[in-house]
Amino acid sequence: MDIDSNSGNTNRPDYIKRIERINPEKQLTDVLTKKFGQKFSDYRKNYFKVLDNQNNNYDYVPDYPLNVLVEVVNKCNLECIMCLSSHRKGDTKVISHDTISKLLTEFKENNLPALMFGAGDEPLMFTDIDKIWEKANLAGIMDIFIFTNGTLLNEEMREKILDREVSRVYISLDAATEETYQQIRLTNNKIHDEVKNNQNLTILNSKQNELQSIENNIKRLIELRNSRNLQLPQIRVSYTVQSRNKHEIEMFKEKWQDVVDFIEFQETQNIQFDNLAKLSETERWKRRPPMYKENYKKDCKAPFHSATVWSDGSVIPCCTFQGKNLTLGNINGVPELGIPAQSLKELWNGEKINELREQFRTGELNIVCQSCLNARQTKLFDVIEEVRK
Repeated sequence: MDIDSNSGNTNRPDYIKRIERINPEKQLTDVLTKKFGQKFSDYRKNYFKVLDNQNNNYDYVPDYPLNVLVEVVNKCNLECIMCLSSHRKGDTKVISHDTISKLLTEFKENNLPALMFGAGDEPLMFTDIDKIWEKANLAGIMDIFIFTNGTLLNEEMREKILDREVSRVYISLDAATEETYQQIRLTNNKIHDEVKNNQNLTILNSKQNELQSIENNIKRLIELRNSRNLQLPQIRVSYTVQSRNKHEIEMFKEKWQDVVDFIEFQETQNIQFDNLAKLSETERWKRRPPMYKENYKKDCKAPFHSATVWSDGSVIPCCTFQGKNLTLGNINGVPELGIPAQSLKELWNGEKINELREQFRTGELNIVCQSCLNARQTKLFDVIEEVRK
């Protein structure tokens, strides 16, 4: 998942192409600079200072992450065919109130600019997520956004999103017709048993996972935003290009280009998570010469601007499933494994992430990062022409 990209940025991710109705960065900056002043301007300046490093010498690391992605539950109500589901098997884990409080206290102390939800889970399943947004506002977080499949984007949730001043809502669709949607975005039929009797989670009903229902949710959110004369939240729909939906690319573009703020087409990844998870930690982390013949771009800015906190408190240096094989530590600790509790700030400045950053500086990456960077499937992606404002 891409966190952001700037319309003028020449070093943005190659695996994303955009169709823009407006300039998303200008829209965001116009609204939030007016609200937060220089503080927001500095955040964007520092973010692009990381992203726009043309020489890839990775010479700038902020004192604290510029954006943190939080998983509130380790489950999703869908089971999309291109998504990794193995890491969500097992017991349901919901982030604790103590963990949220601990994080928000630390975020406030360190002036975290941006907080995101949807780390491979469906964040709107979490019943009280709007209370987290409210506390994030009180903690001074300027840029709150969610990645969602849109199934639970009902009237009540749409009101909460606007009332809590969420700045961005990014919805994954991957299809232009109901037939293709139902082939790709499958309902997780085990979700009812997995979250049964858990008062913190909302259950999906069958009608909510129909494309028409989700499209209506999106359009009504835009209508509600516009009726309040608001520019935010920014609304994006995304489309992971694959063999089952490649024939609907233009149809999807035509359907949404004059409706949402922008569309993102993304490359599918061939994730090798399970095979890599079988390796020892030493094997996963050690530096290696290039392992693949493909001329992939050996560049990733994520460990220099962001971190992800999973529902069990574990922390990784990026937003990908692959990153779960490069765990930095746990903010709650895991006593049975001898892992002490550490703050996110300690982990951000710790030995492991600094070793990872040095790997990118030297070009000798570990097997996990090499696999991730080599996993993009580009052949179906090349036909898309961008429209960038």
